[in-house]
Amino acid sequence: MEIYRSDTLLVRKRGGRCRKHWVVTFDHYGITGSFDRPGFGEEFLAARGISLITILGRGNDWYQYPDMDAALAAARSALLRADRVITYGSSMGGYAAIRFADALGAHGCLAISPQYSNDPAKVPFEWRWPEDARRIDWRGEPDRPIRCAADPVIVYDPTIEDGEHVRRIACDMRCRAVPIRHAAHPATTFLGSTGLLPDLMLSVLDGSFALAPFRQRVMAARKTDPVYLCELARRQPACRPQLGIALARRAVAAVPDVDLVHHVLAVRLALAG
Repeated sequence: MEIYRSDTLLVRKRGGRCRKHWVVTFDHYGITGSFDRPGFGEEFLAARGISLITILGRGNDWYQYPDMDAALAAARSALLRADRVITYGSSMGGYAAIRFADALGAHGCLAISPQYSNDPAKVPFEWRWPEDARRIDWRGEPDRPIRCAADPVIVYDPTIEDGEHVRRIACDMRCRAVPIRHAAHPATTFLGSTGLLPDLMLSVLDGSFALAPFRQRVMAARKTDPVYLCELARRQPACRPQLGIALARRAVAAVPDVDLVHHVLAVRLALAG
């Protein structure tokens, strides 16, 4: 059911089996100008009977829309009877999940590989979306220093630019950071591949998330995960060609029908001559 629509934003409400716990999701980067699509995580959550509100933007604008406050107000009004609300997003959606959690009255937040900002004036180290960063009119209100009472759970790869983003987020507010080396961007792919995402999402939703046990599960799962093995293989320096090949071969053995792992192996073999 649509509860807000404009030229720039669409907010949809979808009730599940439990109407006391709600998830508000934000789209990630790569979306199109059409609203004719499911929201981020919508099918995953709906299949589990979880009540949700999805917020969709017109494009890859980091939600810098003049009517963002109106869309958030509509969403918050629809959540007045909820006992617990969390926000959820990945990458650009993770930025929004943290930035707009207070406006939605959220009790929790799950942000995967979020940015502190994509404004070049604030994050001069960020190079991944340069055309969008220069094009966007960065609004002072949503892109100000972060104030978030939801104590977000943030999962990210600290060995890439995401690590600096999370360091800056943590300077503004309290959060529970979960660094996963070589999980790449976004870490959603790694979490999905290892099967850790459903339990992570549900534990943040019901407030039972515990940092130490989750880290232990991550360490155990990544040893055989093809996404992790591929990323580790890809990052091996020229002085360790055989290790890169061995890691890529392990990834191929784990998922022989996936093109990506064969590509990584081919690259490592080519680099080794």
